[in-house]
Amino acid sequence: MLATNVAETSITVEGVTDVVDSGTHKIVRYDAERGFDRLVLERISQDSADQRAGRAGRTGPGRVLRLWDARDRLRPQREPEITRVDLAAPLLEVLAWGGDPRAFAWFEAPPAERIDAALELLDRLGATRDARITPLGESLRRLPLHPRLGRLLLEAGGAPRAAAICARLADGDGLRGPAPATVSDLLVLADEIGRAAPGVRRTAEELAQAARGAGPSTPASDEDEALCRAVLTAYPDRVAQRRAAGSPSLLLSSGQGARLARESGVHEAEWLVAVDIGAGLPGQEPLVRLASAVKREWLVPTHRDVEHRVEGGVVRAVEREWYGRLRLVERPVPIDLEAAAALRLAVLRERGLDEAGEQLVRRLRFAGLGLSADDLLSHAAMVTERLDAVDLGAGVPLPMRRELERLAPETLAMPSGRSTRVEYRDDGTAAISVKLQELFGLAESPRLGPRGEPVLILLLAPNGRPVQTTRDLRGFWERTYPEVRRELRGRYPRHPWPEDPWTATPTARAKPRRR
Repeated sequence: MLATNVAETSITVEGVTDVVDSGTHKIVRYDAERGFDRLVLERISQDSADQRAGRAGRTGPGRVLRLWDARDRLRPQREPEITRVDLAAPLLEVLAWGGDPRAFAWFEAPPAERIDAALELLDRLGATRDARITPLGESLRRLPLHPRLGRLLLEAGGAPRAAAICARLADGDGLRGPAPATVSDLLVLADEIGRAAPGVRRTAEELAQAARGAGPSTPASDEDEALCRAVLTAYPDRVAQRRAAGSPSLLLSSGQGARLARESGVHEAEWLVAVDIGAGLPGQEPLVRLASAVKREWLVPTHRDVEHRVEGGVVRAVEREWYGRLRLVERPVPIDLEAAAALRLAVLRERGLDEAGEQLVRRLRFAGLGLSADDLLSHAAMVTERLDAVDLGAGVPLPMRRELERLAPETLAMPSGRSTRVEYRDDGTAAISVKLQELFGLAESPRLGPRGEPVLILLLAPNGRPVQTTRDLRGFWERTYPEVRRELRGRYPRHPWPEDPWTATPTARAKPRRR
């Protein structure tokens, strides 16, 4: 007796005394590269080998011949089927019974994420809606195919070429060498069905018979396009976009990159379905071995969003339609005022304050007026249209602006008639820089702020360099001026250096040259 999976059942076959065990079996396993289950040949586990050996000599002495090296170590036990098959078909059955797959009393519960993934696929295939099976889902249940392939077959109306595609895909039968230039590698598979194994051809005939009349009929002239659309309905999660015309580099709707394999004949399509995605060489992107072209207008957006962005200093808004992570279209739309203000504020915060803005914030702080830098930026973000023309001062209300000018003015008038800029510093002080001769006759230091604090005065020599720093101008004239006068009058003879600064005329000019 040749041991197969049947030999692991409890049936006793009379007269079997010898068993030949190949050590392999065909089991159903999920093929992630193609997105559905298929039969694969694998090594058996130790418990399977023990059961097969038990078929020998059930009613008398027997022996088993194992066709593998005795040193080979088999895995101890076989895997539960639910851990190795795709859950789309089982979950479709549970839903048909009226059950909830997430609350179902599984003997060995699959991981929650695999249940979620299978339910999402069923929903995208149209087999379910709002966690309930649809009439299309009922039709898919009756086909001996994975729901993905069943959807392809029904969408194509049970066409013989569609049945051939499904039979070859289910069997794992791929291209025989590089495909000719085509809109779909699956059309090449269909047209080469005569070269497939007899069992595959027979399966194709049975599928065509089972699905005949189940979908819309298609004129022969449109058959290729109809089949391409049917492929899209079966693989809605495998859409890809070519990164550049003629390039094999692709971006999948999942956001992952991939490359079109050399054997694929889909050379020109910008949008395509990646039917068979396999691992590439180490360190390289996955390879798409089977592809089928789609037209942009066939793709129904999975979601839309509106993006606000800054272009040329102005906030603009665009609506984008997406298919997964692939952008289908982008069009301008009116901006949302709140979103635009938030974006402007983020840009202004990142940019930071310029010197004028810093001075305004320091003036407000010095004057004790409760406006922060963020308050000014927030106001500017709401009222400013162009980010290259921001007026932070507009964020100070008019009454507060008057108080600010009174308590922390930008400039102070000097006895010479000129105005000098007031510098408001990070340490909370205010300072002015002015030539000594412009202050003749001024006895008291200017006072600013709500507490009337004396301004720090940097007294400048004619060359513009500070010669003295003081908050007590009267004390400077009385105690320090005579010494400064002696030091500088010889160096700057054309400038006035009176003995009595109290009565001298303040000036910013030098004495006129004698002719």
